[in-house]
Formats: sequence, C-alpha cells, structure tokens
Amino acid sequence: MASSSVFLSVLCMIFILFCQPFPPAKSDENLIESLCSKTEEPVICSDCLNSDPTSKAADAHALGLIAVRCAEYDATQLYEVVSNLSLNISGGTPFKTVLDGCSEKMLEAKDDFTGVLRSAEAMDYSTAKGIITDQIQPLANWCLDQFDKLPDLLPVPSMVLAGTEAVNQDCKILLGMLDNI
Repeated sequence: MASSSVFLSVLCMIFILFCQPFPPAKSDENLIESLCSKTEEPVICSDCLNSDPTSKAADAHALGLIAVRCAEYDATQLYEVVSNLSLNISGGTPFKTVLDGCSEKMLEAKDDFTGVLRSAEAMDYSTAKGIITDQIQPLANWCLDQFDKLPDLLPVPSMVLAGTEAVNQDCKILLGMLDNI
C-alpha cells in the first residue's frame, strides 16, 4: 500500500513538472544580427526589427514581414509629407506640379507594399524583390529626379529628401533580408 502511494506521488510530481507550460522563447538577437548584417544598413535594420515586440520570438520569415511593415510605414509617412506640402501650395507653379506628381507616385509606391507583403507572406521572395526594384524604388526616386531637372527653380524640401532616403534605405534592407531568408 505504501509503495502504491509513493508511486502515485512520483507520478503526480512527474505530471506536474512536465505539464507546466514551457517558458516563452526569448529573443534570438543572433538571428536579427545575422540577417541585418547582410544588409546595407544593419543598424537601421536592427532598429526596425526590434521596434516590433513580436520580433522577440520571430523566425527569419516573420522578421522579413516586420521589415516590410517598417518600409511600408516610411513610404506612408513620405506620402503624407508630400501630399500635405502639395495641398499647401497654390496651383500653377512648377513646385506645385512637381509636388502633385510626387504625391501620386508615393501613393502608388506605398500601395505597392501590399504586394510585397503578400508575396513575402507566401514566401515568394523573388516576386517581392521584383516589386521593390521594378516598382517602388523608381516611384520613390521619381520625385527627386523631377527636382534634379529644375535645380535652380525647385529646391528639394528637406523632409522630402529625408523621406525618400528613408524609403530607399528600407528597400535596400528588404532586398538584403529577402536574399538571405
């Protein structure tokens, strides 16, 4: 009788020990560092990934999706800046014309991140990279190209320059990550 109660006690202890939920996975900083080190902007890459709390337990695929969302956010910010600048300029000036065009191009560019995200979610990284290089980057750079064509008449607003640089950096980071996932 005593041996059966000892057996039951041991069995209960084993059950209690092994039925406890496992501790949550801790952040794999090595994975973030490894992926970001293969990009042109490892610090910005790391900052982006670490800004999302889900990165703490994410695999490489999920980290890629986080990076897409960071880039999409920056493209949306640039669109809003350009759109607001355009709305606050009176019509008929070359500056207004360029800003209107920039606003249209950035609207397209930010919307194209939906295709990048869908492709990346489906692990179709080749298509995601194609959208970035063939669609988003040319649309984002169109604006600066227009200002370059008329440098004496049209100074590039600093927020447009900084926003375009951020989107270009994000695209480079994404391309580097998608090549290594």
